[in-house]
Amino acid sequence: MYTKKSLFASIILSIYLVFALIAYIGCEGTKTEPIVNAHPTPVEPTAPLVLNGYVKDAVTLGGIQGATVILANEAGEILTTLATDNTGNYQYDVSNVPGAKLKVSAVAASYGAKKVTATIDKNNYTTQVPTAYLIKLKSVSKSVSATNGGQVGTTTTEAVTTKQVSVDVPAGALSSDTQISVASITSNNVVPLPATSNKVITASANFEPTGITFAKPVTVSFPLPYISTPGKTMSVYRLNPATLQWEAKGTATVDAEGTSASTQITGFSSWTVADNGSFSISSINTNEPDANEQVVAKGNSISHSYTPILNITPISGTFSEKWVRNLISQTDVFGDYDLRYDENGNILAVTISYTASPQPALPDEYQADLDGDGIYDHYNPDFPTQRGTWVWSAVVQRFKVVVAGTLSAGETSVQITANLKIYKKVRDQWVWVQKHDQGLGG
Repeated sequence: MYTKKSLFASIILSIYLVFALIAYIGCEGTKTEPIVNAHPTPVEPTAPLVLNGYVKDAVTLGGIQGATVILANEAGEILTTLATDNTGNYQYDVSNVPGAKLKVSAVAASYGAKKVTATIDKNNYTTQVPTAYLIKLKSVSKSVSATNGGQVGTTTTEAVTTKQVSVDVPAGALSSDTQISVASITSNNVVPLPATSNKVITASANFEPTGITFAKPVTVSFPLPYISTPGKTMSVYRLNPATLQWEAKGTATVDAEGTSASTQITGFSSWTVADNGSFSISSINTNEPDANEQVVAKGNSISHSYTPILNITPISGTFSEKWVRNLISQTDVFGDYDLRYDENGNILAVTISYTASPQPALPDEYQADLDGDGIYDHYNPDFPTQRGTWVWSAVVQRFKVVVAGTLSAGETSVQITANLKIYKKVRDQWVWVQKHDQGLGG
């Protein structure tokens, strides 16, 4: 039982402890160095970091089901092989994948192939990968006699002559009459050669049926996109369908006109001819406003379609302009601009969509009691007699991407400048939209 004296002592002790604690906290507050946990516990993500991409038809924009997608690290080592679903979608958990980039290759039956670069940002826990747009191959088929042999060929849009991509099957090479198909592949519809190869793809084609066995080698010819040296040899590669990587398979010889190269093969697949060369970039400007400035401001959301015409200047008469354009469009510098092509190598329209930020309050100077009825209407001080409405809008402006560089192929080299038109959002602002009934009270 407490006595009055012991109770008083307890109260005095409690007051002393409170003041001592306040003094201690005050002293700690004067320290210049913060007190921190020397070994903070990292915050673990609550969900896996997933790479989410699509493989689509470049013309129809429909997803390609059953496309093969191969993911490789920056060293080229394959991590996994995936198949797209009925929407063309593929997904892969990259939570434990080292590095900030992945090489993504895609191919599908009756289509070409494409390689894009995926970016992994583990600090912000995001991934980004461009859509792989594949171009449907335009094949020419013909029945070839086992007894007499025969030739099958088709045109190409990247050659400097009218010669065809062709396969010449000698008599006795087939065990039975066979339907042979040939399709030219433009240089923007194939996976590129590694940069370390120091070669550029000059012509590619797909030959079917795959898996066929010939008793004798068949001769394939590739029209060239520039005039080369007669008798010169170029490197020949076959696309490995399991890895989507090019495998060296000998050489091709340039004909007497210097406009095509031929080689003999013993199996069908996608094949390419490559010459010594490279495309080196000397400068990139992505922020130059177009000389014919266009500003699109049509409300909170903007959807706008346009063709990002890629012009190459100057073009030497010894180069195919379409080949140069297609070749350059495969480089990483153009990888973010959603370029799509048809089977003839023509650039297709791009659709962009932007949404304005949350709408702020309308400024007072944009409001006035126009009719004297105590109701404040939208008002434009620059056009005081004009009826209209202020709309909070996303504003999109046209810019030019200008890339300067040097393209070398074989014995020829040329300085070029590539111009690409793009649109990007520059700001949000109030935009005056005039009504049809102009004038006060009219």
